[in-house]
Amino acid sequence: MNEESTHSWRRRGWKPRSLRGRVLGALLVTGLLPVLILGVYSFLAERQRAVVLELSRLSDQSQQLCSYIDKYISSNSKLVRHLALTSEVASFLAEAHPDAARKGAMNAWLQQELALDEDLDALFMIRTDGLCTASSEPRFLGVNYAFRGYFQDAMARRSHLADWQIGLVTHDPCVFFAERVERGGRILGVIVLRIGMARVQREIRARSAEGKVAYLINADGIFLAHSQPDLVYTAITPIPASRLQEIQASQQFLGREHPVRISLNAHSIQTVFQTVATGQPVQSRYVRGGFARWVSLRRLESEPWVVGIAVNETEVYSHSQRILLLTTLACVLTLLLVVFGGFWFSRQILRPLGRLEDTINRFASGEVGVRAPEEGVDEVGRLKHHFNLMADTIQEQTEALAMRVDTLEGILPICASCRKIRNEEGVYEPMESYISTRSGAQFTHGLCEDCARKLYPELHDPDGRRKSPPRKPA
Repeated sequence: MNEESTHSWRRRGWKPRSLRGRVLGALLVTGLLPVLILGVYSFLAERQRAVVLELSRLSDQSQQLCSYIDKYISSNSKLVRHLALTSEVASFLAEAHPDAARKGAMNAWLQQELALDEDLDALFMIRTDGLCTASSEPRFLGVNYAFRGYFQDAMARRSHLADWQIGLVTHDPCVFFAERVERGGRILGVIVLRIGMARVQREIRARSAEGKVAYLINADGIFLAHSQPDLVYTAITPIPASRLQEIQASQQFLGREHPVRISLNAHSIQTVFQTVATGQPVQSRYVRGGFARWVSLRRLESEPWVVGIAVNETEVYSHSQRILLLTTLACVLTLLLVVFGGFWFSRQILRPLGRLEDTINRFASGEVGVRAPEEGVDEVGRLKHHFNLMADTIQEQTEALAMRVDTLEGILPICASCRKIRNEEGVYEPMESYISTRSGAQFTHGLCEDCARKLYPELHDPDGRRKSPPRKPA
C-alpha cells in the first residue's frame, strides 16, 4: 500500500490492517463463532427442556400430594355415616341423663371404633345443645361446641366436612366430619369424627428436604401448612373484614392473626383463587423476594384447598448452567487454539512473508543486489523465486543502461567544421557512427527548413515559405 492511499484511508477514518490481523480475525470468526453459537443454542434449548421437565415433575408431585391428602381425609367419611345409623349411638343420645357407667361404656365403645384406623384422631358425640356427652378423648367431655360450623351444619340436616381448624382442647390442626343422628324424625344430636392434620403438615414440610417449597392454601388464601413453619396461618393477601369476623366468630384458628408476610404480585394471587374456584391445575412462574420460582398448583377433591409445590428457578436451570460453563470453557479452549494457530500461522507463513517484504523494501530503496532466501517449494518459496528472477532481470537491465549512459557522459571532442567526434583512439568519426556504436540509436537524414532554403532557393518564395507544387492540366 503506497503512502498516498494510506493517507486517504486515514482521512476516511479507516486503519489499514496487517495480514496478521486479518488472519487472526478470520480464525476467530471461523473457530470461535460457531462454538459460541452452538453453545448459546444448547444453553437456551437446555433451559427450555429443563423448565418443561421440572414442570412435569412438579405436576406429578402436586398430584401425588393431593391424592395423599384427599385419601387421608375422605376415606373415613363413611365411618361417620355408618355410626350415625347405629342403635348404640342413637340410644345413648336419646337418654336424657345417662349414668356414669353408661357414659364409660360408650366412651370405651368409641375408643374401640377409633382403634380400627390409626389415622383417626378422635370420635365424639354432641347433644342438641352443643355439649359433648361422650368421646374417645376424655378432654372433649363437657365442652360446648355449639359455635362450631360443623355442628351447626349437621343440626341443619347437612352432612359436613369442616374446613381446617385448630382443636379447641388439643390446639392441634384438624378437620371434622359431622353427621346428624336422628330417630323417628327427631334429631338426637351429632356424631363427629376428628382427623388430625399434623401428619399432613409433616408431609408438606418433608418436601423442603428435596429443595422445593410445598404449601397448602384454603379458599381464604391462608397457608394451612407450609414447608417454612413461620408462614403457617399467614395469608397471601389481606382477608376482607366481613370474612375475618366470621373466622374469628367460629374460632376456626382460635383467634390467631393472619398477616401477609410474603409479597406476591396480583397475577400470582389471582392464579391461586382461580385454582380454588375452577379446580383446574395451573403451572406458572412468580417472583418472591427477588427470586423467580416455578410452581404447580392443584386443588383437592375433598376440600377447597390448593396444594402448591414450587422450586427456585436457579434449581431448574442448574443443569443448563453447567452447559453454559462448558460452553465458556469450550470458547476459552477455542480461543487458546486460535491464538496457538495464529502463532503457528505467523511462524510458518507470515514470518517468511515479512522477510520477503523487508527484502522488497530494501530492493526498492536501491539495494538492487539483495535477494530473498529461497526456502521450500510451497507458494511462499515460489513467490521468493519469482521475485529473485524479477530482481535479476531488473538488475541486468539497470546495469546495461548504466553502461550506455556512462559512454555518452563527459566532454565530447567534436570538429567545429565537419562535426565529427574524436573517439578514444584519437580518430574522428562521424557523429552518427559514434553515437550508434555506443547507444544503439539509429539515424535517418533529412533537411531542416533553414538548410532547405539555402540549398533549394528556387523552391521557396522570397519571404522564405515553400512554394506550392504546380497543378497538372486537367
